[in-house]
Amino acid sequence: MSSMKPLPPRIYVTEEDEENEQRLASLFQLRYEGLTGKNCVMKKESQMHKIDYSVWRDGSLVAWIEMRIRSNKMEKYPTIICSLDKYFYARQLHKELGTPVLFLVEWQGCGTVGFIDFNDVKADDKKTLFYQGANYRNDMRDIGTCIQIPVNDFTIIQHGAKTN
Repeated sequence: MSSMKPLPPRIYVTEEDEENEQRLASLFQLRYEGLTGKNCVMKKESQMHKIDYSVWRDGSLVAWIEMRIRSNKMEKYPTIICSLDKYFYARQLHKELGTPVLFLVEWQGCGTVGFIDFNDVKADDKKTLFYQGANYRNDMRDIGTCIQIPVNDFTIIQHGAKTN
């Protein structure tokens, strides 16, 4: 029997965060339908699932979506980070189920939205890995090895309109 206590629930997801995520999911659904030429439905996954949304068409799973909403402009940083664990999980989902796992990011500072398929992320360059030692939200789950994904590799589906 393990003596480790379970981690407390995450408390930093606000109602506003949930609304922003739902808005981004709705926007992406429209863009995804435009890209594929077919209707789909975005479904929020359980908070315990490592990936935020699943995408369904005619009762069949067609994709997974991991989301990030950043307050800064896209140009502020050359990369966006994702935990190595989540990256490997996304690659495994693709391998086992054959469905794409997309990393969808909105940069609110400039209004840009883009995505990349985790299967297209190149992790073989050891410089893409780094150790996230900062604990900005007082959550030990934020600490660990991450992968840096160049923002220039993202497919842009909405160009910025804001000028914050």
